[in-house]
Amino acid sequence: MIGAKHLRRNRSTAESGDDQAAREPAEGSFAASVVTHHAQRTANGCVPACLVMVLQARGIAVDAFDLEARLQPSPRGVSFTSAQAHLLGPPSELIQTDPTDPRTIPWIRARLQERSLLVVQVFSAKMAAVAVTAGLGAGPHGDLPSGPGWLHAVVVASATATGFILHDPWFDRGQPMEMSFVDFAEALHADVIVVRG
Repeated sequence: MIGAKHLRRNRSTAESGDDQAAREPAEGSFAASVVTHHAQRTANGCVPACLVMVLQARGIAVDAFDLEARLQPSPRGVSFTSAQAHLLGPPSELIQTDPTDPRTIPWIRARLQERSLLVVQVFSAKMAAVAVTAGLGAGPHGDLPSGPGWLHAVVVASATATGFILHDPWFDRGQPMEMSFVDFAEALHADVIVVRG
């Protein structure tokens, strides 16, 4: 794949906010208004919150407390490998992107045009800076940790002509938010879970 390396695909089947007005999605993308925002319950719970959002958007009932208990977050959160393994239901892939590759942003846009939702690993420091610029301030757990090496997860739901529409689970307000392609490229770490439409 251009700008990404395929790592794993899960083909199992399911067993059992305060939204701003939706922005104009890119043609064929999954509309941001379909994703119901879910703020993370704990300071290390961004990945479980993202999984709740994508599973609910795909019509799969999920209990946030149960999912977080099954994922057992460490003090620094949940690995994307573990998270993808718990995505029973919609087909998904764990992709390792190259944030420095100029083809990565177009690759992400193409996945959105296929009606996929993306759980994306980002650097917390860049997300904290974007939150300040957007006037979001602190979330329910205080300021987003922004020290060296701190990672975070967000749900990317659609794209406009200038950026991505995403849900940042650290915040319980101001979601979804738009993030420019330039800022997103600076925030992108590596791992992306692609949840097919």
